[in-house]
Formats: sequence, structure tokens, C-alpha cells
Amino acid sequence: MEAVLNTVIVPAAVAEPPQSCITVIIPTTATTQRRASLLNAIRSAGDQSGAVTTVLVIVNGQKFDPLLFDLLLSREDIKVEALPVADLPSALLAGRVLVDTEFFCFLDDDDEILPNGLAIRLRALAEHPEVAFVATNGYYRSNGKDELVIGNINRVATDPVLAMTDNCWLTSCGGLYRTSLVDAESFASVPRFLEWTYLGLKLASTRRVIFLDRATFRVHDSQDSLSKSADYTAGSIVAVKAALELSLPPKVARRLRMRLAEAHHDIAGDYLNSNELRSAWAHHLASLAQPGGLKYLSFSRRLVPFWPRSW
Repeated sequence: MEAVLNTVIVPAAVAEPPQSCITVIIPTTATTQRRASLLNAIRSAGDQSGAVTTVLVIVNGQKFDPLLFDLLLSREDIKVEALPVADLPSALLAGRVLVDTEFFCFLDDDDEILPNGLAIRLRALAEHPEVAFVATNGYYRSNGKDELVIGNINRVATDPVLAMTDNCWLTSCGGLYRTSLVDAESFASVPRFLEWTYLGLKLASTRRVIFLDRATFRVHDSQDSLSKSADYTAGSIVAVKAALELSLPPKVARRLRMRLAEAHHDIAGDYLNSNELRSAWAHHLASLAQPGGLKYLSFSRRLVPFWPRSW
């Protein structure tokens, strides 16, 4: 059984989809450290049965390896564009602007699309021409082991927009978009952090989407990813505030404000640990102002000078 928008699709087998062309957009800093993973990502995007692909590499910023950059430019099987400033949202937008194929998708430079991964997605969009994009499950590899990325399948099936506030089911490398229904404007004003949570909320609340509970990609653990940087929590506050400016159902907006309270609380703790009490108080009070924030009220005692911080 198949349904659109609020039901998970679990295909029994992969039929051969139409030979429609897909632009695979790969943003990358093209540094020496990324050479092997980038070339593997390009290989996985180009080696797709059941789908004709155009690989578009967006070299993001000025820290690229000159030898790797020259290698990319010398390849006739890919397209290369360069941006002067490293900024992932700008790279996503630049890539979408350059799309001239019927479908497009994204792929991080340290991840890969599994064999037949695009064929699975393409089949779903071919069977549902009214659908703007498809999102799929995939694997997260850490310490040599694969685990499925999306675990709350039933919640995604019941209410994909609300489910996005619990777990981002739209991964950078797990979607396929119909160019005619997902325009470049969709990628404007994307925040620097939680970009796929923001895009998932924006697209799923305004367009028809289907989710396939099939693994079509593999995400590789990366120690230098932005999600592990010191600025991530602070950036998530900006991202959640940007998402709250979207036209979202009240229950979704409330859930986002609860996440905002959590983020402010986490930052308050960071400032406390560095003895910056003024900033800690500011974020603590901001956390209390959000739905569910009163559960952090007892944290106030730890912000009082000379109060035992191990309490």
C-alpha cells in the first residue's frame, strides 16, 4: 500500500525507473583532508544504475587544496563551480540555481549514495508526479558499523512536520527534489546550523512529500563536522528562531519553542562553566520564557555567586 504525505512507503522491490537526469550537488571545501571522501562521494553519485546523473561540485571558500581543485577541473565527467566565501547555505543555493535537469539532490563530501539509491527515489517521484520531493532512510557509519539514521518511522508517517521537531528525517544526502516544484527561492535564507531541519519544516509544510523507509545513502562519522563545533548550540538558537518565522502549525511552533528553551539552557550551562555569569543569566532567563522552560528553574541557584556548582 502506498500513500502520499503521511504514510511511509516500503517498496518490496526496486523497479527500473525512467531514465531521467538528476543533478547531484556536492558542496565541499575541497581540502586535502577531504580528498579521499570527496572522490568517493563523486564516484557514488556517478555510478548509479537506473538514473542518469550530472555531478555538480561546489567548491566552498578559499581553503581548498590547489592540486585537488585542479584535478576536479580536469575531469570531464563533473561540473565545478567555486564560491569565494565558505558558507554552506550559500553553496546549497548556488547549486540549486545551476540545476538544469528534471530532478536534483545533495550529497555531503564525506558521504555516499548507495547503489540504486537514486533509482529508488526516482521511482517514487515517477509514480507520484504531484509530489515535490522524496526523503529516504539511510545508514550512519561509526566505528565500522552501520545504523539506520531514521528511527521514528511511525511518527514521520503520521505527521512529518511535527516529527521533524524530534528527529530530522530530511538528511542532506537522503532527498530527491522535483526541479519544477522546488525552486531556488526555497533555499534562500537558510540558517547556517540545523539547515536540513529548517528546510524539512519549510518544504514539508508547503509541499507534498513522501518518505521511503529504504536505505539509499551512507553518512560517515566526521570529527570536524559543524554539528560537533563549539558554535553549534549557539547557532541552533538562530536556526530555531528562523524556523519559527515559517507558517507552521501551532503544535509544531510550540515544540520548536521547547527546543529553544533547551538550547538556551545548554548555553547557560556553558557560560556558567566559564564563569561568565552575566551571559549565563541572560540565557537562563531566556530558557524560562519558553514553553517547558520552568523545568530549568532550579538551575537559578547555580547562578548565584558562591553557590555550590556541584549541586
